[in-house]
Amino acid sequence: MIGPIAVVQELAREVWRGRWLAVGVAWGLSLVLGTAVFLMKDRFEASARVYIDTQSVLKPLMVGLAFQPDIDQQIRMLARTLISRPNIELLREAKDIGWEPSEPKTHEQEIQRLTRDIKMGPGGGGANVYAISYRDTDPQRAERLVAQLVKMFVASGSDNKRRDSQDARQ
Repeated sequence: MIGPIAVVQELAREVWRGRWLAVGVAWGLSLVLGTAVFLMKDRFEASARVYIDTQSVLKPLMVGLAFQPDIDQQIRMLARTLISRPNIELLREAKDIGWEPSEPKTHEQEIQRLTRDIKMGPGGGGANVYAISYRDTDPQRAERLVAQLVKMFVASGSDNKRRDSQDARQ
């Protein structure tokens, strides 16, 4: 029976014999991965933190519900409402953001990619502060898209308040 010290010594000898193979594999792998990183396009992220009164935005959607959803459910509902397909299509077709004209074949894929890539979640600083972010290879396009999205949210919020004021007057 071989003792544990002998096993460790034999293992150390085997590792020492294969050291040049290990060095060669490490160099080859580092060259391949270094080239892959070098060829990757830079990605830039634009983000904004927005205070949204969830009760006024979601109130029309929750009319007739027997129970009020918790805050996490409200956030998910708000994200689905604000990042909806019509809004995404408006963003994709906006000329001032800097998109290349899309072909009819790829239009649907681009809309789905935008819907997936625009992130909205808790932004810290309170229960109703949300972070909106988007990553792109063009930093100006990412910034313009987030700014346009914030403008759309502010405009929709002011439209809701205007309607509420008109309803109160009537």
